[in-house]
Amino acid sequence: MFARTWQLGIDIQPRTFCAVAVSYQRKGWQLRRWWQFSSHINVVESGRLCQSEWLNNRLSDLRRQLPGRTSVRIGLSPEIIMQQSISTPEMSLPINLQRNILDLAAERSLMLPRSEFVCDYTRLPSHPKAWLMTAVRQQDMHDWQTPLIAAGLTPNVADITPCALRRAAALSGQSPTALLLHVGEYVLTWTAPFSQPLAFGFIARQSGESMPELIERAVAHAGLQGIDSPEVLTCGTNNASGWSPFRALTYLQPPLPSQPEMFALAVGLALCEERTSWSR
Repeated sequence: MFARTWQLGIDIQPRTFCAVAVSYQRKGWQLRRWWQFSSHINVVESGRLCQSEWLNNRLSDLRRQLPGRTSVRIGLSPEIIMQQSISTPEMSLPINLQRNILDLAAERSLMLPRSEFVCDYTRLPSHPKAWLMTAVRQQDMHDWQTPLIAAGLTPNVADITPCALRRAAALSGQSPTALLLHVGEYVLTWTAPFSQPLAFGFIARQSGESMPELIERAVAHAGLQGIDSPEVLTCGTNNASGWSPFRALTYLQPPLPSQPEMFALAVGLALCEERTSWSR
């Protein structure tokens, strides 16, 4: 019998590292393993991965516990994501020429030379001449990939964390109208309900701020972007909201984490479809 490929979602926060491995069986997804590590130093600063012996050791330990057939997925923070809509002429052109036109439009929009960023384009269904461009600086992508590659965990997919959060919420049967909040150690990221077009943002946490106050600010920030929702769904650090992204999986292996909501991004990343993106 052939070995099934494991899909590994890796979520690295400033002082917390969560990973989830799954594989697809005949009737659904099976949880293979989960890992959680805590660091006494920041390994992520402003969304950028920092070089750290602690992180290198954890990644190497993780690689040794995985089969050879493992597809690795990482999540990029909104703090380093540049996302804009760009308009182009109506195009029925060869894919290479179409890509060149989009790249030129992206350069003008970001005011950066094409060599300094990697990007992905998605057509906006509501506007036939418009595309959603998601870009990350080349150096930021390199910094994320380097320690993983060194540990033998070359990323197959680099997703953005708002998409991972929406995927985890949708596949685990959460409310389609809930504003999604991921509470990090230093930053809260909000994401539009998965029944609505993708939109997201982030706010810095303030010293002495209570969780209700933080959530109130996040809801207000989302409202300024036209995202109104009657309910919120929270996950992340020190946030016992009671929802479990592991409900997206058919086959579970106890013991499960005592705070399953801390694994929302890792589960969402693990369940991301294999795809090619982020052209250079």
